[in-house]
Amino acid sequence: MPDIETPGTTHCPVCGEAVQKAGMICPHCGAALDTLEHTRPLFPNFRRKRERSKPNQQRKPAKPRPPKSGVEKRAISHRKFWLRLLAALLGLVIFVSILAGAAYWGVYTGERDREANRNQLIEQHYDAGIEALNNGNFERAAAEFEYILQIEPAHAMAQQGLSESRVRLQVIPTPTSEAAQSLAEQLLAQSQTSFGIEDWVATARTLTQLRALDPVYAQVDVEEMLFTSLYNAGIDYLAADDLEVGISYLDQAIALRPLDAEVISQRNTAARYLNALSFWAVDWKLCIERFEDLYAATPGYKDVTQRLYRAYLEYADDFAEQGEWCPAEIQYTQALRMFADAEVEGKRASAAQTCLVATPVPISGTVPILTPQPIAGFTQGRLAYPVYNTATGVYDLYALYAGGRIIRAAANADQPWWEWGT
Repeated sequence: MPDIETPGTTHCPVCGEAVQKAGMICPHCGAALDTLEHTRPLFPNFRRKRERSKPNQQRKPAKPRPPKSGVEKRAISHRKFWLRLLAALLGLVIFVSILAGAAYWGVYTGERDREANRNQLIEQHYDAGIEALNNGNFERAAAEFEYILQIEPAHAMAQQGLSESRVRLQVIPTPTSEAAQSLAEQLLAQSQTSFGIEDWVATARTLTQLRALDPVYAQVDVEEMLFTSLYNAGIDYLAADDLEVGISYLDQAIALRPLDAEVISQRNTAARYLNALSFWAVDWKLCIERFEDLYAATPGYKDVTQRLYRAYLEYADDFAEQGEWCPAEIQYTQALRMFADAEVEGKRASAAQTCLVATPVPISGTVPILTPQPIAGFTQGRLAYPVYNTATGVYDLYALYAGGRIIRAAANADQPWWEWGT
């Protein structure tokens, strides 16, 4: 209850406390009452606040919360359980993702290292085979090339080196020591004759036989003619599109002395072209990668442009046959960027539309149910589902009602949903 002012008392205009009127000074705050008697209190709420903070003042007790019912407790417990389960599943997914990523990276790096070691080993044995071929050690050369073909059977340069080694091995002379000098003179004269008429292949074979017979016989002249013959034979074979043979001769020439930058570029471009061709119709992805690199460097080299365009189409058709329409659309688009074609554009548009619809892939061996079938517990409502039509190659949409009635709702449709009021 508010304080009631009794006769002979008043309230201090400063602190609001009750004081005797006879006093001139407020005993609570020290304010002069005669000068401040009619003054408005500076802090009208001060007294109220002090009253609220008095320790002996009783506060109104808080309203007790009603006890939770058993349903509410179970709901809270159920919610906490699912939150904990969700957190655990999320942690498991993150852990599995990290583990899978680490495993994939390990497999990828391991495969990359194995491929690098394999290529290095092939290069070492190829260089050894070329050196043995130039030195007339045809058996050693054949062994080196055969080892390469065990690792990579499609290695074109090793195949050519092995063929050349066997040819020269069959005609290698086996004279007695008394006839060696005379035979060396004959081989040198024979090579000079073929060199004069620019028969580079015959000259190279004769000179390698001479070096196998006597490595130091007329060494300077023999090496000069051999290098020139190998060099020119390689250039001629490259110009005739016999790339494997041309590269083989140029590699033999490189073993004798360095080549000029232009010929090295021709040799390397031809080797990259052969490498890309080795994946043709075997691995379209790698084939496209190799031809894309070659196209970026030398788009006018031989049929690189046409090959890349054809590879895009073949890769796209393979995807389309497997029902992989999204990657098929990408490959068709890549092909159209090179050459415009109405038929290819039609394939691209069809693949794009099918990719957009995201039609599910039918499970082989399954038979769609198109006749009324009882479903346990299905007593009211309706179901909608797509069924693959093997005759048309598209999906049809069916609706099944609780009574067992089945209707075909739409053709060439999937991903159904019900609208309210239908």
